[in-house]
Amino acid sequence: ELATLAEDLAAASRVAEEVEEVLGDLAAALTEAEAGVRERGKALAAAERALARAGEARRKAEAAWGTAADLGRLRATAEAWAATLARRSDVETGVERAREALAAAEAGVAAAEAAVGPAEEELEAARAALAEAEEALEAARHADLVATVRAGVRVGEPCPVCGAPIERLPKAPKAGDVRRAERRREGERARVERAQAVLDEARRGRDRARAALEAARAELERADRDLRETAEAAARAEEVLAVAFGRVPEDPVAAVEERLVRLAELEREEAAAREALDAARAELREAEREREGLAAQLAEARGALGSLQLEPLLARARERVPKIPAAPAPPDPGATPARLARAAGRIREVLVRAAELVRERAGTAEVEEAAFAERAAAALDGLVSVTATTVADVVAAVESARTEATRRAAEASAAATALRERLERLDVLLGELAEHRARRARFEALGKELRADRIIAFLQQEALEVLAAAGSERLAALSGGRYGLVYDGDEFSVVDTWNGEERRSARTLSGGETFLASLALALALSEQVASLSVTDKARLDSLFLDEGFGALDPDTLEVVVEALEQLGGDGRMVGVITHVSELAARMPVRFVVEKSPRGSRVRVET
Repeated sequence: ELATLAEDLAAASRVAEEVEEVLGDLAAALTEAEAGVRERGKALAAAERALARAGEARRKAEAAWGTAADLGRLRATAEAWAATLARRSDVETGVERAREALAAAEAGVAAAEAAVGPAEEELEAARAALAEAEEALEAARHADLVATVRAGVRVGEPCPVCGAPIERLPKAPKAGDVRRAERRREGERARVERAQAVLDEARRGRDRARAALEAARAELERADRDLRETAEAAARAEEVLAVAFGRVPEDPVAAVEERLVRLAELEREEAAAREALDAARAELREAEREREGLAAQLAEARGALGSLQLEPLLARARERVPKIPAAPAPPDPGATPARLARAAGRIREVLVRAAELVRERAGTAEVEEAAFAERAAAALDGLVSVTATTVADVVAAVESARTEATRRAAEASAAATALRERLERLDVLLGELAEHRARRARFEALGKELRADRIIAFLQQEALEVLAAAGSERLAALSGGRYGLVYDGDEFSVVDTWNGEERRSARTLSGGETFLASLALALALSEQVASLSVTDKARLDSLFLDEGFGALDPDTLEVVVEALEQLGGDGRMVGVITHVSELAARMPVRFVVEKSPRGSRVRVET
């Protein structure tokens, strides 16, 4: 115990020594770290102020000039204005050329129109001369014909043409008059053609001159319009530039570029200030992390110093060795690292001294091994059987007993685990057993319900309820809305709406009312038999009613007849067996049975 105590004191002194060294280093490091944090904080504040100034300068510039996008649009306006001014001179030149072209076109039209008049006059004169030539040719031909007829005739003889006596002979034409007349006509015809060609060319020239005039006018209008648009565009651009600069600069494009460059510089300065701010923040965080790391080391050293359990350790030593020095006063929780280092040094000195005293006491202590082994065996009586004379024998016996106990504990734990698993499996099986028993009970109950007698009764109940619901609609129509039908308690009941929805047995109906109820059920059954059957062939296409009509009053009989007629109109064959003549007369086809001594016979009436 003394040797162990001495080793504990020595180990605690080494811990105190390590803490003293760490605290000594931390004192200077923490001072330096605090200074670094303060310096980084000042740098961060300066970076924030610089960013604020850069941002304010950029915002003022944008407020005065607009954003980069605004300046981009303004530059486009300035470039358009410069291009418009450069283009306006060309447009003005084009306007002058268009006006000159218009004047030339007007002169050309006047000249072309002046050429048309003489050509028309020449054509008229040529046509008149051609007409005279044709008349002369006709006269020459006539004279030639007369000369031909004159040959061989004398005065007093009948004319070969008209038969009248010739009083005197016509003058004979000169030879060659017809040829000369034909040559003259051909010459005049050629003159007409030349005059027509000249006139056509003059008219085409006039049309071309007019078209050129229209084109010149259109070109002048286009040039004037282009000039107006150019002037308007220049005016609009000048207005925008005047608003942006107060007046139109000599070189607005360069002025806008200057603003863009300055705004870009301000944005770069702001970005640089923001990067500097981010760097300052990162450096401050790094300095704070370094300080926090040192603070954590300080806390760790403080904890290591507090974990020494100095007072209990010295108390254990004081129980065995006198003159153990007292523990120094604990350091203040808020003490600086330097003060904590000095306190750790005092604790180290006390622990070193206490360890030396305990070692001296351990060296002088003598223990009889045999006596110690005997005392140990006596202390273990009842737990371990010890027949040894040395401490090693005692330890071996205790270790053997511990090993056996550990083995038995492991076997017991394994058995307990297996038993626990079996119990859990038993709970599962009991649950499954209960579930299977419940399922068996349900299947037994279902088997009872599905017996032939039970299922038929169930289906009959359902069919009769459906039949009653459908028959109730028919009965309501037949009874003027007074009666309805329900199936309750294995019998049909009627609901009397005229008597406060009273429900009573169908046996309480009168004879006519009973007939109506039976008819309503029969009609409902004929409609629903297909849905109540399990085959597709079950249909009621025919219905026969045998008597019962004699108990009906005239109004009820009329209602029944209308219902039967409607039913027959739905595609069914309805047969009525009756002695009521009023009803038989309403049937479209009748089989009349006539009795006689020789037997009965059937007669068909329509």
